[in-house]
Amino acid sequence: RNHLSANNEGGRIPHPQKIGVCIFPQYGRDIGVNWSAWWVACLRGLKSQHPDFEIEGFCFHTSLAEEFCEMTRLFKDAGLPVRQVQAPVLDFRSATTALQKYGLLISSRFHAVVAANVYEISNVAIASGNYYSAKMNAAVAGHEAWSRLADPATTAPEALLAFCREALNRSPRGK
Repeated sequence: RNHLSANNEGGRIPHPQKIGVCIFPQYGRDIGVNWSAWWVACLRGLKSQHPDFEIEGFCFHTSLAEEFCEMTRLFKDAGLPVRQVQAPVLDFRSATTALQKYGLLISSRFHAVVAANVYEISNVAIASGNYYSAKMNAAVAGHEAWSRLADPATTAPEALLAFCREALNRSPRGK
């Protein structure tokens, strides 16, 4: 099923009924943030605000411990089915191509945000700490029409959810 949204010319174009989420515990992140609570609030908000969308966890690297296990735990804590967290895809080309099934992408993995911007998929780049903030700022730069940066230390889940609502009401693809 496709969701119809307005493009820049005022027409209607379909985009997928899926929201992709990639959660990776970034090195050097702000230790003063309760990361689990922040992600659970975001996932619950997505579920309640977008009941027609499937929220799917995806891995953009092959680390079971750092992505898959973390996402299954957070999906469970948020009341989402853990079966919606996809197993890591070993081939990077397949992983990159698979991003096109999402109408919106939220990721703490740099290369997922870069690929989303190449495909012009609305996305939120999650970053905390100097290293990941610098990387994600570079990934978002020049793509601000459909890409935003969010730091859980300074961005409340409600602010992230507001951008998600806005992004799902438009689509940069199909210009």
